[in-house]
Amino acid sequence: VEPEPAIAQVKPADPKPADPNMPTAPPAVIIPRAAIPDAQQLAKTRKLFRDLFSKELASREIQSRLALARKLIDEGAKCPDQSVDKYVLLAAARQAALEGHDLQLSFSAIDALAAAFEVDGPEIKAQAAEKGLRGDSVAQTWDNCRLAMPVVDELVADEDYPAAIKLSVQLQQLAA
Repeated sequence: VEPEPAIAQVKPADPKPADPNMPTAPPAVIIPRAAIPDAQQLAKTRKLFRDLFSKELASREIQSRLALARKLIDEGAKCPDQSVDKYVLLAAARQAALEGHDLQLSFSAIDALAAAFEVDGPEIKAQAAEKGLRGDSVAQTWDNCRLAMPVVDELVADEDYPAAIKLSVQLQQLAA
């Protein structure tokens, strides 16, 4: 004799047939991401980058770094999707935004980089957060922590538990 279950089991409902008059969503367009450019191409493009942006790179002021990051993101958006130039510009924008203490701007550059190239966006965001969580004020540090919390979720979803734990510990320390 089997005991009756405490909770009644519900039968799944029969799916309704699709309405032929109902418009269907267009199929999702998946844009393939490019591989990370090889070291030789990167070295050549980085040298050209340093030559073109030498004046902006010379200034270490926070506002100059933020202006440079915004400019590099804009220039990167103008480049063809799979170009080495785009990769170098967006990677430099990420770094300039970190040096300007703007984690949100750095995340914007990382998102653009991850959309165009086969890079691990959550991992790069975690690395950026490690360097850029502490802001110039308590309010800015709190804003940066709020920005970084979803990155922990992304790392867990990607099963990158060591990076998720490392970032979580850092967030916990700053929250204390």
